[in-house]
Amino acid sequence: MKVSLAAQLMSHSVASLMLHCVSTGALPNDALATAVFIKTVDELFNSFNASKSFPENGKEIKTADTSPHLDFWEKMEKTIGGWQFVGYR
Repeated sequence: MKVSLAAQLMSHSVASLMLHCVSTGALPNDALATAVFIKTVDELFNSFNASKSFPENGKEIKTADTSPHLDFWEKMEKTIGGWQFVGYR
C-alpha cells in the first residue's frame, strides 16, 4: 500500500466521521475503538512526517530538531505497547 493511501484512510476526517456515525447509531459502539485507533495513527503520522515547528493547515502536531513532542511520543509508546489486535490474520 502506498503511504499516501494509508494516510488518507488513517485520517482525522475518517476518525471524525466514524465518531459521528457511532454517536448517531449509524455504526455500532464497537467502531469507537477503530475511530480512536485511526485518530492516533493520524497524529503519529503527522508528527513523524512534519517539517515545520508550528502548526499549519489544521495539522496539530509538528516536529523539529528541538521537538516539543517528545512527551507525546513517550505517551504514544506506552499506548501502542498496550494495543491488542483481535481477529487479525
